[in-house]
Amino acid sequence: MSRLSEKESPKIIAHAPDKLRILRKCAIHIIPIFATVALAVLNLAKYFFGTEIPGLNNGKWQSFYGLGLQVASKLHELFIIASLSTVLMDVLRYELLYSSTGLPFGILTAKTRFVNVTYLISPEFVFGVLKLSWRKAWVTLLVVLFTLLAVLAGPSSALLMIPKTRDNWVAGRATFSMVGTNESIWPLKLDGSSIGGSHCLSPSEVHFESQPMNMSSCTWWGYQSILTSFLSWGWESNLNSVDVSVPIQGRLKQTITLDIHEAYVSATGVNLPACLYSKALEDTWINAVANSRVRSAKFFTWANLRYRNKLGSNVYIKSQLPFVKVGCIVNSSMPFSHVSNKTFPTTNFNDSQILSKWLEEPEKSLNISRFADFTYSSAYLAVLIPLPNATVNVLVSCAIDANWMGGNILKPAAAQDKTNLPYIARDIADAQPVQLGMDLLSALTPQQGNFTARNSLSFLLGNLGLYNSTRTVSKWDAVRIVIETVVSTLIVNGMSRVRYEENVGLLDPFNFIDLLSPDADTDYSSIISGSYVLPLAYNVAGNTSNTTKMKWLMTVTGMGYWAESDSYYFALALLFAHVIIAVVHIGWVIYTRETSTTWSSLSDLITLTIKSTPPAVALKNTSAGIGGYKAFKEPVRIRATSRVITAGVSSPENAVQSSGEVEIVFQPDYSPSQHKEVMIGQLY
Repeated sequence: MSRLSEKESPKIIAHAPDKLRILRKCAIHIIPIFATVALAVLNLAKYFFGTEIPGLNNGKWQSFYGLGLQVASKLHELFIIASLSTVLMDVLRYELLYSSTGLPFGILTAKTRFVNVTYLISPEFVFGVLKLSWRKAWVTLLVVLFTLLAVLAGPSSALLMIPKTRDNWVAGRATFSMVGTNESIWPLKLDGSSIGGSHCLSPSEVHFESQPMNMSSCTWWGYQSILTSFLSWGWESNLNSVDVSVPIQGRLKQTITLDIHEAYVSATGVNLPACLYSKALEDTWINAVANSRVRSAKFFTWANLRYRNKLGSNVYIKSQLPFVKVGCIVNSSMPFSHVSNKTFPTTNFNDSQILSKWLEEPEKSLNISRFADFTYSSAYLAVLIPLPNATVNVLVSCAIDANWMGGNILKPAAAQDKTNLPYIARDIADAQPVQLGMDLLSALTPQQGNFTARNSLSFLLGNLGLYNSTRTVSKWDAVRIVIETVVSTLIVNGMSRVRYEENVGLLDPFNFIDLLSPDADTDYSSIISGSYVLPLAYNVAGNTSNTTKMKWLMTVTGMGYWAESDSYYFALALLFAHVIIAVVHIGWVIYTRETSTTWSSLSDLITLTIKSTPPAVALKNTSAGIGGYKAFKEPVRIRATSRVITAGVSSPENAVQSSGEVEIVFQPDYSPSQHKEVMIGQLY
């Protein structure tokens, strides 16, 4: 019968099986189920779509897109509530029509009130469920579950539907191999084999100042840059933490991070050969996302454009990183005779020059008996700072704790250009102590002139103004910090170049990166998907056992979907709880062919109540409201009465097909002979 009709006609409550009615009954579940599945796929797949929501790039439209997604999440919530309402009404209807005990009167309005959490503490629900038998406890649990789902569906949908801006979206992966095994790339003893090659021995002053790129493998390379960095911050200022930038290639550089503690200074660096491999991979990745002139169109996909990012990107390489702690003690009044002919020879001594000497074992005269947080010492150092009176000097005694630390090499980058920013260390942990051999330390700070104790470290400290031949230094603790900072920086810089020669060779780093550049027909999409493998720069005679595989990762900042925390998984669990309920209901409808939609609205329930015979006792004195709890506990059923429809029946045939009316029957008024179950296909 049409809803536009002015006349009410008898209606069927329990319909005969009908495929179309089954489809219409289940259709309410389709939209929220598919929406939940779509949200789960997007969030679990970590779908990234760029710096803006796809569509018009105008900022005004972006705000409308955000509003549209909030409206969509609200609609999703309303569809879930409508789906749950359908299921709950079917449960209530089935219990009222066919159960032998019916339901408590207080449960009758659950379908319209379950969306409000206060219903769970209302007298109707509380006193109603107390009357339920243990066999029908599932009805109580169902109402509670539906209420929680109705209350939490909206926030859960909004959390999953509205994209978030993050700075760690994976935009590319690759692998590359470094020449050497783990044991040779990160040896636990650094000796003469780790200095960078024979060409690194006895460098001239010109080499120190010009820093030729074809000598980048040398442990001492970067001296001039380190000196320039230290001169810029001033050693007599208050120091907390500083960074030292050392060039690798062009504007590409490593940042040595220094943390100044009360008793020592720690420095952390990176692995430079790995950084150069990474630079080649960065160039390949930039071509994949920003170069529209790809020669073979099949290698370029529109989806790669979403990684173009004004906010930049980050490169991560899992590696072992150099980590060095240096702690020093200043003896501000040390007679020169205490160290002459032991630590420092007396020959060629000049009171205007700082002397420094590496030691494998500390000498008693150095008073090096206490260093906080030093469980292992890789080497020792003595620095002699002359005072105006040559018979009394300042002796600085240092202990060095060198380690390889597991961590990440991080490099900020830009997706739309080739801006080169520093490589820095992140997330370091799991230290492995490293022994520093005298031949490595000697090559790290080469001798300057004919005096063995006057080396590049002595000259560097002198250039920083630590000599004291013409004045008295008032801040000897600042001197200690400067020496700790300089020494830790030099050692980390040297350790970062271990096996540089085997991987980069004597090439200028520019040429090395060009050597690794992909061919014109390279499938650029493979670096986005994660299957790209960077070829070795040099032939290792097919001996892959002499190489170490490294992982390279590119992340970008942008918007997308990502279930990254427990709150997202909780939201998904809630939405899929509804999906399970909806699927079970669909199966139940198909199995039972139950397609009734009677009393689905509040007005229908009110009409049924008005049309029902008033109970004699159960609702006595309740016309002005229910004040007691007994009425809510009264069991009720919906049954067909023996009254026959006569008014408005136009023919005897219709009067025969009509079996009467249905009404709400309270338990005290129930009579099996007068109140019958609703029949399938009958008009009421």
